[in-house]
Amino acid sequence: MEYKYILILIVIVYLPVLITGQYTIRGVPESYAVLGENYRLQCDVTDSPSLVEFRRNNIVVCNMINCESSSTDNRYKCRCINNNNKTLYLNISNINKQDDTTCCCRGNSGGQGSTNVSVYYGPENIRFNPTSDNIDVIEGKSQSVNCLDDCKPDCNINWSKDGSTTILNNPLSLSTRNQTGSYTCTFTHTVLNKQLTKQLNVQIYCKYIILY
Repeated sequence: MEYKYILILIVIVYLPVLITGQYTIRGVPESYAVLGENYRLQCDVTDSPSLVEFRRNNIVVCNMINCESSSTDNRYKCRCINNNNKTLYLNISNINKQDDTTCCCRGNSGGQGSTNVSVYYGPENIRFNPTSDNIDVIEGKSQSVNCLDDCKPDCNINWSKDGSTTILNNPLSLSTRNQTGSYTCTFTHTVLNKQLTKQLNVQIYCKYIILY
């Protein structure tokens, strides 16, 4: 009996696989930045990139090559923490409102992490609408005055009259002569623990009736 053997050659081809690291970026220690102050973002990576870009709104603000910083804007500096190229940081000095955007760290291996930076500020720029710091009203003709400011997140607001602790609503509604007086609009930022006030002087005149 004749046997024939068939030799099956199995060839296994190994292809190199590029493993992309995971990138996590976050604000430390707070999750928000404060206008005019300094802020730090920390980027933790699982690979060992030789080049990392920090971007703000997808524009490169700082390059880190082998733990050394390179930036055209002195407000931004990036480094490794304790010479560990898996733990990186971006320092932003003198935070402004344009920094309230998306920031990311991106390695030359293709890994990337991003986060939204919220810049808190205020209260500031208190103003009255539709009036200035003084208003004259004819009794019986209702006038509303809104108190506005710039604040993030929104500040708490209240009105008070002649130093009273009674809280009045915004907008302020004026129509009778007993509402003549000095009003104070107060904004309170509960996170930053800041408060700002502005005074409005109100004069309500009696409507004269001429009898013939």
